[in-house]
Amino acid sequence: MALLNELVSRPSVVGTEGEANFAEFLYERIHPDPYPVESFIIPVDADGKRKSLLYYKPGKKSRRALLFLGHYDTVDVKDYGRYEELAFSPSALRRALKKERRILPEDGKDLEDKRYLFGRGSLDMKAGIALLISILHWSAPLSAPFLFFAFVPDEEGNSAGIRALLPVLKEVLDAHRLQLVAVVKADFTTTPGAIYTGSTGKLLVNLLIRGIPTHASSPRGGISAVSLLSECVSLLERMKIDGKPVVCLRMRDLQEGYSVQTPELAWAYFNVFFHRRHPEAILWGIEQAISPVFTRAGIPLKTLSPLRFRGRERTSEAGASASPGVGDARQQSLNQALNQMEQPGGILFFSPPFYPPVHQTLATAPSFRFSLLNAVEETQSRTGQTFHFHPYYPHISDLSFIQPSMEVWSSFQSHCPVFFPPPPILSRQPVLVVDIGPCGKAPHQWLERVDTHYSLNILPILYKKIIENFAKE
Repeated sequence: MALLNELVSRPSVVGTEGEANFAEFLYERIHPDPYPVESFIIPVDADGKRKSLLYYKPGKKSRRALLFLGHYDTVDVKDYGRYEELAFSPSALRRALKKERRILPEDGKDLEDKRYLFGRGSLDMKAGIALLISILHWSAPLSAPFLFFAFVPDEEGNSAGIRALLPVLKEVLDAHRLQLVAVVKADFTTTPGAIYTGSTGKLLVNLLIRGIPTHASSPRGGISAVSLLSECVSLLERMKIDGKPVVCLRMRDLQEGYSVQTPELAWAYFNVFFHRRHPEAILWGIEQAISPVFTRAGIPLKTLSPLRFRGRERTSEAGASASPGVGDARQQSLNQALNQMEQPGGILFFSPPFYPPVHQTLATAPSFRFSLLNAVEETQSRTGQTFHFHPYYPHISDLSFIQPSMEVWSSFQSHCPVFFPPPPILSRQPVLVVDIGPCGKAPHQWLERVDTHYSLNILPILYKKIIENFAKE
């Protein structure tokens, strides 16, 4: 509990100095001397401020390896309102919240229950980091097996942390001729006992519209890009893909300053979660859903295709974010699309970040399947806690970058004007991805809290059993 309090008390909001400084603090806090564990500090950005940490514990006998993964960044604290300054002070926050009149009975009950710890990042995912640190220290003196522990920033942003770490991990795996069997992530759940064997995919679908500007006194003399975009947003937000609603994350016109003319350009992008569909199929489905809007307006709707890049240089995502004044990869994608759009109409395209869905059945990794299922059975018998399996982690996750389908990645890239490089292939064999994380309530909300009994007492037993069983193979 003391370690968790210490981690929560250290702000690491994505994109802030707190996130940039957290790796150094974490390194000093968890360095497991004098045990034989190697460590790597991996710069994430060109300026070298943010860093990923990779710990490697050499094993013996078998050449099979496991990776345990966590992210140390958190979302912002603006949702805490007048409690914003207390978001990283669990004890003070609890005292203040007990006086809050807006608290519902269930929340008030949890405030009185010492097993819950409140505060930003307590659930997502400082409790997971505390769990992994404890397992790292526990496993360091063991003679087997080969274990990796990774702590990365920016999962709440663009997952730059995991993308910077994976090439280094591959180098170590290749240098020691290791086979990575599984990646176990300790990210949160709101369902006690949940074990996920895959991760949900995410697409960012962009829609850019060029209308025909006209004076406000004669609106029917032209085509308002904003009006068309509003119709499209209304249609798409009633649409579901793989059971999840399409959600508009940003919508704006591109008119600079005040004008009495109707906007010529309007742009929006949409969050799409998906499991098994190809990105091109999703884009086609969205095109079919909104094409009547453009048919009525008498202008075409197209998708951005690879042919449109012939004779033009495709911008890399790294260059987009590094060039002064250019902005992020989404803005760069928009700029590229604008270059391809000279006539009235609409154009659909993707932009980063992209999270491909990943899922392997336990049968793809027989040895780890034995280790995991036996560990679950032993932990259930010892603690009384039941566990249950689910095919997909319901939130975006860095697990998406572990052995994704290159066919799916290519489907995304063929309609994205910014080059978003795929991660390295870590193994010739399938790599099982699993999320077994702390449980709590209200992630990303001002009443975020973690169940410390489940997260710090029960889960360590399960993790240790997994490693012990894996070592016997």
